[in-house]
Amino acid sequence: MKKNIFSKMLFGVLFCICMLFTQKENVQAVVYLDLKTTTVTDENAVVSVMAYTGQAPMESITIVVKKNGEGIKTLKRELDTHESVLYTFDFKKDLGISLEKDCLYEYTISQQMAFTSDSYVRGQFYTGEDTYVTVYTVIVEDFCKPEKEDGIIGVECILDVTPGKSFHYVAEIEHPGYDYYAKYDRNFGFENRLPSEYEIAVISDNPSENVIRNQYGYTVPPTGLFKIGGYYIRNSENKEEIGRGCFECPVITQGVYIPEDVIEIDGQYYVYDEKATNTELYVDMDRPFYQNVYDIYYKKCEFPTTQTSAIVNFINAETGKQLQQKTVSNLTVGEAFTYTPENTYANSENSYVYVWDFANNVLTIDKLWTNPENNVLTVYYKVDSSESEQPKKVVNPLKKEKPVIKKISRKNKTTAKLKVSKVKKAQGYEICYSTKKSFKTCITKRVKKNTITLKNLKKRKTYYVKIRGYRKVNGEVFYSKYSKVKRI
Repeated sequence: MKKNIFSKMLFGVLFCICMLFTQKENVQAVVYLDLKTTTVTDENAVVSVMAYTGQAPMESITIVVKKNGEGIKTLKRELDTHESVLYTFDFKKDLGISLEKDCLYEYTISQQMAFTSDSYVRGQFYTGEDTYVTVYTVIVEDFCKPEKEDGIIGVECILDVTPGKSFHYVAEIEHPGYDYYAKYDRNFGFENRLPSEYEIAVISDNPSENVIRNQYGYTVPPTGLFKIGGYYIRNSENKEEIGRGCFECPVITQGVYIPEDVIEIDGQYYVYDEKATNTELYVDMDRPFYQNVYDIYYKKCEFPTTQTSAIVNFINAETGKQLQQKTVSNLTVGEAFTYTPENTYANSENSYVYVWDFANNVLTIDKLWTNPENNVLTVYYKVDSSESEQPKKVVNPLKKEKPVIKKISRKNKTTAKLKVSKVKKAQGYEICYSTKKSFKTCITKRVKKNTITLKNLKKRKTYYVKIRGYRKVNGEVFYSKYSKVKRI
C-alpha cells in the first residue's frame, strides 16, 4: 500500500517583490527541496529539487544516497545552463536502487556552479513502521517575518522516539555548511532572532503529525553578496582554462574591470595578454550574470620584473597604415607614462607633420603593464603638403612668455586645483605633473582655461607640477617657457 511520508506543503513566497527577486538571483545560486513533487512508496522514491542558478553558469548537479549511514550510490548529471530548473531523481529508474524495509535513507543533492560555491540540500525518509519526528530546515526571507519562507533545504527523520512522550529539539545557531544561514541577523544586531529550541508536547503515533520547522535566515543583505559576472582565466598559448574568478560589488562602481598585471598559479607566473583578450571587460549590473562572463588571457612569464617598455606606432592619419614602430625602454611597471611626439617625421617616401588634435592619438598610459605589448601608444601624422611651397618660417609668438602658478591647493586626497597667470596669445595651457622631481615619467594634459583641476591623484603622494602656454600656427605648435615647478 502506498504511503506518502511527507505531508503536502507549500513553499511560501520565494521572493517578496520584483527587486528582491532580482537581488537574490544575483546574490547566490541556491537549491531547495520541492516536496510537492517528492513521493516515497514501499517500492520507490522520487525526490525533486528546484535549482536557482542566479543566471550564473551551472555545470552539473549531483545526488549522493546513503542507506543507514553508508553510501550506496552517486549520480552526477553534466549540465550547461544558466536557467533555474526543477530536477527530479527516480531512485529505481535513475539510480537503480530498490528500497528495503526498516531502513533510513539519506540523499544529498548539490549543484556545481562555474563561479560560485556549491549549494546543497539534504533529505531523509524512513521505510519502517516505527514512529518518528520530521525536522524541516527552512530558509525565511526576513527575520522579522518568519512566515515568509523561501524554501526547504533539509529534511531529517529522528527515530527512537516514544509515542505519548514529549520531544525537545535543539538546533545549531549557525547552519553547518552555510556561513550565510543563521538564527540571528548579524547585520542588524541579535534582537532579530529565530528560535533555536523546539518542543513537541506529545509524540503522535502518526509521523505526519510530528513535524518541526527549523528556521534559518540570510545573515547578509542581498546587495552584500552580489556576484554580477565571472571570468575564465585562459592560457593564451593553448586557450586552456587555468583559473576563474568573479566580478563582485566593487566592480559595479567602476564599470570596467582592470585585470591583474601578473598572477601566479601553481608556482607558474602569468602576465596579462591584452592583445589576446581583445575586449573591454565591461560589467553591467543591469545585464544577467551569464552576459557578464568573459575570457581573460594570460601567457607564461618568468619572475616579474619592475622594468618594462612601451611601443609607439606612427600611423598615417589619411590611410591608417603604419609608418613606423619604435620602442621606449627603461620604464617602470605601474607608473604613468606620456609620450611627447615630434612635430615632424620623415621616411624615404614623404615628410609628415604630427596631427596634434587627431582624436585617435593615444599619448598617455596611466599605468604601465609588465607585458610591453599592453603598453601601446599611437601617434598620427599626415603628409606635409606645404613642404614644396617653402612657407615663411614662423617665429614662436610665445617665446618670451612664462606663466606663473599663482595658486595651488589640494581639494581632497585625490584632487587638486591650480590657477595660472594668463599667457598672451596662448590658445591654451599644457600642464605636466609627476611624482618624480625629474619628470622622467609624467602625465601631460592640455586645457583651454587657466584654472585647472587635477583628478585621480594618488593618496599620500607628493606631485611636482609645471605649466606652459601653447599656440598652433600653420599646423605647428609653439610653446612658452615652463613655469617654475610647484609641489602639491
